[in-house]
Amino acid sequence: LSPIRKNLPSSFGIQKEIKDSDAFYVYRVYFENTTGEKLNPPYSIHLFHNNRPGLDWFVTEKDRCDILVGKFGSSGKLTQKEIDESIEDFRKLYPFMGEKIIRGGQQGVIPLRSMLPLLVCDGYAAVGDSAGMTIPLNGCGIVLSMKAGRLLADSVIDIGSGEITAEALWSYEYNYFQLHGKKLLIIAIFKKFFSYISGKNVDFFLEKKILTAKQLAFRTGLPIDKEFITTVMKTCWRVWYLSFPLADVLKDFPIMAVVCSSIPEKYSKEKVRKWAKKYGRL
Repeated sequence: LSPIRKNLPSSFGIQKEIKDSDAFYVYRVYFENTTGEKLNPPYSIHLFHNNRPGLDWFVTEKDRCDILVGKFGSSGKLTQKEIDESIEDFRKLYPFMGEKIIRGGQQGVIPLRSMLPLLVCDGYAAVGDSAGMTIPLNGCGIVLSMKAGRLLADSVIDIGSGEITAEALWSYEYNYFQLHGKKLLIIAIFKKFFSYISGKNVDFFLEKKILTAKQLAFRTGLPIDKEFITTVMKTCWRVWYLSFPLADVLKDFPIMAVVCSSIPEKYSKEKVRKWAKKYGRL
């Protein structure tokens, strides 16, 4: 998380901290690949590994095994015991994973939310993790961060030798939201729902084909259509304890529609702050 953003003056309107429910606690490590074996496919995702609310991945390269162990902040911080359990399980599943750590072996925190309501102020622009551009199923935001960096560069080039103000930088946030941000809002909304569920619920969604390869293989947005939403509603209402978090998700759809349609194209401090306040309710 960005130390600079956390120390900006409150008057700038930039969100300083993220809630635990918006945090993804992770451990990242590279172990040696002792045999050079590669899986097919080489990239595997483990949802609710060892019934821990979160997401792990295991990626094989010729000389290394790339591992991420992650836990949703709504269920607490990632513990050393949980990390050890996942590593031990991976070593049983993939015997070619050695004991030697090539690099990594540290814990960190990734924002797991849609982009921040306000990314710019006088002399400052948030990009990447600091701006909430992190989607764990999409390279942890690397692609989105690079695209955002290009948009920010375009805005700075347009400024030239002029003053770097919030107004001058606003085109960066507006263009990013239109091209990428609003397509990813739906993920942030449904993330609330999935933070309530268990590993057994995930099995249920897969068995009922609520979650399919179509939803899990997205790159720039979650392919949620009318058919998907109808299936979710019809199926989940049958499981009474899931109806409450589902209702909490559905109430955000009208707000999302307003946010997507009302972002100011031209900068006005009053209009932008008013829009960001609506956005912040999601």
